[in-house]
Amino acid sequence: MSELAERLSALKAVEVQAMRGAVRFTYCAPDRVAVNRHLADALRAAGFESLRFVQADGGPAIDVDATEYARREHAEAFCCAVLALGAVAANGHPVPAAVVTEIRPDGLPVYNGFAGLWRLEVSGLEIPRLGPMLDARVAADPRDADALMDTATMLFLTLEPTNRTAAFAYQRRALQLRRQYRRRARGDAAPLRLLSLAGPGDMTANTPLDCLLEDAPVELTTLYVELGHPPPAALPPHDAVFVAIGESPDGRALLAQLVGWAAGSSRPVLNRPERILQMSRERVAALLRDEQGIEMPVTAAATRDALQAVVSGASRLDEVLPGGIYPIIARPTGSQGGKCLAKLADAAALGAYLRGARETDFYVSRFVDYRSGDGLYRKYRVVFVDGRPYACHMAISANWMIHYINAEMDASAAKRTEEACFIAEFDTAFGARHAAALERVRARLALDYFGIDCAETTGGRLLVFEADAALLVHNLDPPDVYPYKGPQMRRIFAAFVDMLRRAA
Repeated sequence: MSELAERLSALKAVEVQAMRGAVRFTYCAPDRVAVNRHLADALRAAGFESLRFVQADGGPAIDVDATEYARREHAEAFCCAVLALGAVAANGHPVPAAVVTEIRPDGLPVYNGFAGLWRLEVSGLEIPRLGPMLDARVAADPRDADALMDTATMLFLTLEPTNRTAAFAYQRRALQLRRQYRRRARGDAAPLRLLSLAGPGDMTANTPLDCLLEDAPVELTTLYVELGHPPPAALPPHDAVFVAIGESPDGRALLAQLVGWAAGSSRPVLNRPERILQMSRERVAALLRDEQGIEMPVTAAATRDALQAVVSGASRLDEVLPGGIYPIIARPTGSQGGKCLAKLADAAALGAYLRGARETDFYVSRFVDYRSGDGLYRKYRVVFVDGRPYACHMAISANWMIHYINAEMDASAAKRTEEACFIAEFDTAFGARHAAALERVRARLALDYFGIDCAETTGGRLLVFEADAALLVHNLDPPDVYPYKGPQMRRIFAAFVDMLRRAA
């Protein structure tokens, strides 16, 4: 097998057939004819000329002269270009020239961003292959801000705690060189120019706009805001502004700094900073506390000293958490994804939790048992786009602390069937049952775009766990396992782009 055939065969997004002196491959997509024809055109335009689109017995394919890519680095560059351009061609339209010109000799775009790097990884260009390529770019040019920022994002994507220090260091170096990062528009329609205001941090710090706009005719320029440095007077051309900074201990000062600026913006501002500032766990709980049909347990911010006083008996639990009784939920402020989240049955368990945590500030709330009749827990993600709720996903687990990853949805056809029904029947089932409650959530939070993680209580109320403008919404799950997700995600993304166009 040639070097090129071997490397292409490792990619999940393509099917490969080796031939004498050549490699024939097909990029997997619903409309294979259009997608592979557009991909072949884009590859040639990007400088990979020794190939042609063919209609073979097995269907549409691309034939490549394998001798042109006998060297490992040349084969790797071709693979990178196939994935980067294939992800754009997959929408069934020609790859825009602006996207093609962004492809470097190593096959990677000048700037990938979160969604771009994640797409490369899930398509088969995994981090052990991608990392050395980015390292080589940084080594060749230590002032390559795009490569530095992508390296930081790649390290965050590993989800390894030991990589976070290096990730933040790369990000700081990138932001010292440049605060603006651009992702070219996809599609062949006239692009809308969106300016995103973001803050330093990992993937949970900002609304993942590049996931929402992955196939959209929207040019996305991300401007990173820093304390003491509001957006400059000279901004890149834009039709609308989206404040992507999520509510968090680190984000609050950045958001407060933007309130006055947003009020004076000459362009429409979506997700205004003063509204995002209301999205802390305790504030959302207070806003929704008295709303009919909604249950969201009171959440209180508490210091380590205050909780330690409860453990020692110097103060009562309800002095820290109004109406609080055990069991309770505790987590450090600013934590996401269930990190250091625990259910505590009594004061002794709270004491043990504090001994095992390094943080000094926490959120505590009452635990609500939301098990269904079959003993399983079901958690739903609903996103609101311009006021309308959409089903995003559903997770089912025997564990009360559900996250989509630990629910092992990919391993259970029965769970996926139920999730598919939740999505397909949302408007007439879950969404209809909780229509009044969902409307109250929308009205109270009043953001252009946000999401909630929620469940149903045994009494039939909407149980809200959290509301956040930076929840992860994407179309990167494997379509062969989750065929029902792609159409729903595209529906959400289309609504998001429509909202941007109406605003602009």
